[in-house]
Amino acid sequence: MKKILVITPHTDDELFGVGGTLLKLKKEGHQIKICLMSCSDRYLRHLDRVVTEEEQWSEFIKVCKYVSTEEPVKFNTKGSRLEEIPQYKIVRWLDEVIKYYQPNIIYTCEPSYHQEHKEVFNATMSACRPTYGKNLLEEVILYESPTSSCSDIESRFVPNLYVNISDYIEEKIKIFKECYKIQHTEVERKNLSSEGIIKHSIYRGYECGLNNVESFKIIKKIIL
Repeated sequence: MKKILVITPHTDDELFGVGGTLLKLKKEGHQIKICLMSCSDRYLRHLDRVVTEEEQWSEFIKVCKYVSTEEPVKFNTKGSRLEEIPQYKIVRWLDEVIKYYQPNIIYTCEPSYHQEHKEVFNATMSACRPTYGKNLLEEVILYESPTSSCSDIESRFVPNLYVNISDYIEEKIKIFKECYKIQHTEVERKNLSSEGIIKHSIYRGYECGLNNVESFKIIKKIIL
């Protein structure tokens, strides 16, 4: 059994990027904790309104009951955007989470073009530095943002790890529809819709000869 920590910039990134894999890991008996970094009030164009922190957190809790085994934790941005907070404060908080939970494996977002994703990626890389006295991190793995295809060619996500989620894709879509009601659309937001999730899993499947896949990039792997 491994202890897995998933660091997500926003509510929904964890389900889009690593949801099927988490369902698979949970079924295998691994211990999973999810850490949410940014949850302040924000305007969503497809709803044409501001969704509150409380609304987002409520949906996130419901999703975590399906894809994790531990109580989730949230970084308190105090209403600010993540990029407005000094990086050292974010790193220091992640240090404490890692020290407390002592994960074997960390999944975090790839930097993509999104500023808050970049902030989370950079802070995670700092918090995962090899420091005497820390627990030994066996793996640090990046998961994909559904909109990373919008990034320029130099920052395009290039995976080197593929996970077969063919047995879990339907459950992933079901969780998306039933729990992330604020986020869910069938087709309207392209990559951020039920149809987009399925199409992208098939696209990554083409790359490795499977039907439905979530793709990752290994940053660090230690074989003990």
